Amino acid sequence: MELKLGVSAKQTQNLAITPQMQQALKLLQLSNVELNEHLTEEIEKNPFLELNEKQNKNESDHKDKPKDDGLADANNSSSPSPSPSPATTTSSSNNNIDQINNDGRQKEIEDYDSRDYSGSEEINHTQTITERTLHEKESLSVFLEKQIRLENIDDEIKNIAIGLLGWIDDNGYLIESDEELSNALGIKIKPLIEARNLIKTLEPLGVGGKNFIECIRIQLLAANKLTDKLSKLLDNLHMIEKNQISQLMRLCNIEKSEFLEMMDQIKSLDPRPGLKFTSVAEIAKLPDLIVKKDKNEKKNNGWVVEVNDDTLPKVLFLDRLWEELARQPMKKEDKNYLKGCNKSGKWIQQALAYRKSTMLRVGSAILKKQLSFFEEGINSLVPMTMKEIAIEIDVHESTVSRGITNKLLECPRGIYELKYFFTQGLKSSSGDGNLSSATVKDKIRKIINEEVPGKPISDTKITSILCENGITIARRTVAKYRENLGIPPASARRVKQQLGYN
Repeated sequence: MELKLGVSAKQTQNLAITPQMQQALKLLQLSNVELNEHLTEEIEKNPFLELNEKQNKNESDHKDKPKDDGLADANNSSSPSPSPSPATTTSSSNNNIDQINNDGRQKEIEDYDSRDYSGSEEINHTQTITERTLHEKESLSVFLEKQIRLENIDDEIKNIAIGLLGWIDDNGYLIESDEELSNALGIKIKPLIEARNLIKTLEPLGVGGKNFIECIRIQLLAANKLTDKLSKLLDNLHMIEKNQISQLMRLCNIEKSEFLEMMDQIKSLDPRPGLKFTSVAEIAKLPDLIVKKDKNEKKNNGWVVEVNDDTLPKVLFLDRLWEELARQPMKKEDKNYLKGCNKSGKWIQQALAYRKSTMLRVGSAILKKQLSFFEEGINSLVPMTMKEIAIEIDVHESTVSRGITNKLLECPRGIYELKYFFTQGLKSSSGDGNLSSATVKDKIRKIINEEVPGKPISDTKITSILCENGITIARRTVAKYRENLGIPPASARRVKQQLGYN
């Protein structure tokens, strides 16, 4: 067979994520608090974006008025802006573009925005949006995402790892199993494990572990201090709760002094690395979505869902300022800079509109699927996966994952994380198969809370009680759910009760 070199044309189709879509996906993943911070930075950098303080004030006084999508056009302002004065035009033509960027809000912009800022409260433009509304503190998910984006790895693993951040609890643990996350996110096990291992390498050390033991093990491995004896001690640390210290020392083949030294080493580590950071709920218990009853609504038994715009800044895009500056003579690099700012401002406008519509669609799909929960409570919570919601609203599962990350939903029953509504299903003896794992966890919690002091109920007994109530479940599943609830086993509860601990 003769080999030849040649040139040929081939037509292929590739999926490319444009910069606009990248920005839209980034904003979609941010909570309202984090979006505040992001928009603050954009306003400081972009002379064509400005915070509409008057609109924020008016909306707080008239909450019954329709809300916008968080970004208004300067041309649609309630009070018309007058034409630029000759003094302003002259100032714009004579001043260099650097003058506009000194503080982002100089006389030129104030002349174009004639809204009345007079009032009892003085506006401080140097103060950020977040400082005027919420206290600033970086969340754990934001801190981890910054590190992930710096990693030199495959983009698929990066995206999966970023998607997993919303499942990490305030302690820094990722307690869900690989199978649960695979089903919830609709991704394969192998890349999921790679993404999970990536998270375990990030700071603070120990984050991403399934429990206290794995968290400590990660920190010891990073410090190169995990010996075989110490590893065996960690694997059998539960024996301490059972007051089996002598047996534990014999099992690990260590003396008492060595045992005490190992325990001191474990105590010196951080068992909950996530507590160094502020969770979204601690930053501000402000919901991103609100579910409530509306007597004028006929669908979903009168329940409606809406995006909570009250926590978002109202940002104006000063397009007429751009039109005026574009007609002024200036250097080429200054012109290009203004063009970039103009394009960036419009992209933000589109990204915020996409974020709002996507969150509203996700919220509406959750309301439709979990309608019984909002009417009857947790016992009526049904199993639901991200794949089901993605199919319902015709998007990819990763979009749903971004849409629920660090998001809160408020309803008459309280404030919940959006991921709370995504649970696996368990079969019941009736064969309905529509029992949520969250419902089962709640039943396990109630059974344990009602146990007689000094006589804790074992996992086997809890399994029997659930089976009597028509819930088919294995003992190991009960044990896993109990651990997820942070409840120790019956033997440990008995020791605590004997020692007088609640």
